[in-house]
Amino acid sequence: MSKDDTLPRRRWVMDLKVAADSEDELVLALEQIATEFARGGLREGFASGGPASGWCGETSEDPTMTHDRYFQEIELWKDAGRP
Repeated sequence: MSKDDTLPRRRWVMDLKVAADSEDELVLALEQIATEFARGGLREGFASGGPASGWCGETSEDPTMTHDRYFQEIELWKDAGRP
């Protein structure tokens, strides 16, 4: 873990921006994103758009990050006096 103020990151991180014309369309877009990711897609930069919604984002994986390591790094981050 670096010495800066950056929080530790989990194994999978998806930075995502979604826009939609209605709440229902937003829910549908998020469901489509989850389904595509579960099928092995959306692993790098991606974008999609349609008549009622659109999204773009990027996914990254740190295969060295485990659940236990993440929480160890969180504790180190907190012990370093970060909020």
